[in-house]
Amino acid sequence: MNELKEKLLGFESFLKSYYQSTEFTSKYSGKKLLFESINYSLFSGGKRFRPLLSLATAEFFELNTKIVYPYAASVESIHTYSLIHDDLPCMDNDDLRRGQPTNHKVYNEDIALLAGDALISEAFAIIAANYKENSDKGLTLVSLLARCIGPHGMVAGQALDLRSKNSDGELMNEIHLLKTGQLIKAATVGVGVIAGASDEQIKALSDFSLNLGLAFQLADDLHDAEDGDHSDEASMVNVLGKDGVKKLLSEKSQKCYTSLEIFNSKCESLKKLVEYNLNRKF
Repeated sequence: MNELKEKLLGFESFLKSYYQSTEFTSKYSGKKLLFESINYSLFSGGKRFRPLLSLATAEFFELNTKIVYPYAASVESIHTYSLIHDDLPCMDNDDLRRGQPTNHKVYNEDIALLAGDALISEAFAIIAANYKENSDKGLTLVSLLARCIGPHGMVAGQALDLRSKNSDGELMNEIHLLKTGQLIKAATVGVGVIAGASDEQIKALSDFSLNLGLAFQLADDLHDAEDGDHSDEASMVNVLGKDGVKKLLSEKSQKCYTSLEIFNSKCESLKKLVEYNLNRKF
């Protein structure tokens, strides 16, 4: 994991060089606020779990990690937009994220909404600018990411979440697969695309990611349950109880390991990320 964290520093430098460049400054107050709002959420101390997944996937394909940085940045841009929008009054109406005021509490709802919109478009601009030398792969990456975040992916999961009943385990599973699993899938499968992975390898990465997405959200549900009263929220804890969720988390984590068996011993970093999620403190 230490080597992976060192590579993450390189990713962080890439992300800062992109979003803190002269192109993201302005003397005009509206644009200036927009760019500040984008950077406020992008660099607010997140775990960078999705970039770590991309870097770990690159590791066993023996890719130069610098090739993966732009794609990982595009996925992290999408993840950050989703957090900004999730916190808005029309969604979850949250005041705090990671112990800090949410974006709309600092920059108001209008700028926060636009910051999220800007991050969506910028994600695809990053892919277009950095993978144009192999247009087929670039197009596949755009298609993959769009599919994972759109009306058949993450956004669909958010729509279900907003109108869900927290007593329906099957629905909760679907929400987790779409809202969390699909972007995690993009983080790993996209690197497989860059590496020219086989169909079998792509399927293994997809299976791994969707199970990890479920495991990741189960861990979040447990954390939220320990953090306070979330009885009104869509959570598997409300369906299965804490012990039931812990059992399911273990089962989904084991499925992650099983999905990686075709890669033999080359995927230790991915396994460690599964282990990290499994052993999070609740």
